[in-house]
Amino acid sequence: MPKLSDLNEALAKAFGMSENAITQFTRRAREAGLISQAGRGPGGAEMTLTDAVNGIIAVAGSEYAKDSAETITACRKLVLIDRYRSRGKIAVRPTLDLESVLLSEIESVHYFAEVLELLLCRAIDGSLAAYVVDHVARSGSDYPPTLTIHFNWPPRNARLEYWEPSHMARNNLRYALPAPSTGHGANLTQSKIINHRAILEIANLFRKEQS
Repeated sequence: MPKLSDLNEALAKAFGMSENAITQFTRRAREAGLISQAGRGPGGAEMTLTDAVNGIIAVAGSEYAKDSAETITACRKLVLIDRYRSRGKIAVRPTLDLESVLLSEIESVHYFAEVLELLLCRAIDGSLAAYVVDHVARSGSDYPPTLTIHFNWPPRNARLEYWEPSHMARNNLRYALPAPSTGHGANLTQSKIINHRAILEIANLFRKEQS
């Protein structure tokens, strides 16, 4: 199983950051008990999918490394509050069975952090790559679908967006705290965005262990 140093390397590749910068985030999370810890080097703790998800949340959802633990704790409380499509009918579904199954899976998960873990699982078993990367070859479309994840604050919330070019529809799932905080103007909101490529990169860490 991968170690923390392996996870840091994968996160660095996924986010286009240096490993030293990534380490600042994961160290804060590990010190708070939110990433597995048990010594260092070869005897160090083996990373789990939960550790990987917490690493993603810490880096993508925090303005500063010092906020990592607070960010993880808050994002793990986010629940699905809304789903909508910006174009097309609400009943629109992708034409390929695999895509329909994956989107239905995502929509059935209540907690945002569990959605991230689901996406990692589907990246590990190859479903996510087939869903997004191979779409062009299988459908004849000039453009692949894209899956993006938006981390926003304040107040803390997230959005998963799936762009389906064959239907010209943007499918959105919004996640927030069960009782959203108020009092923040829209101009204060900050955001970081990752896409399916980041998920695939981090999942490679676990795929290597299975090969």
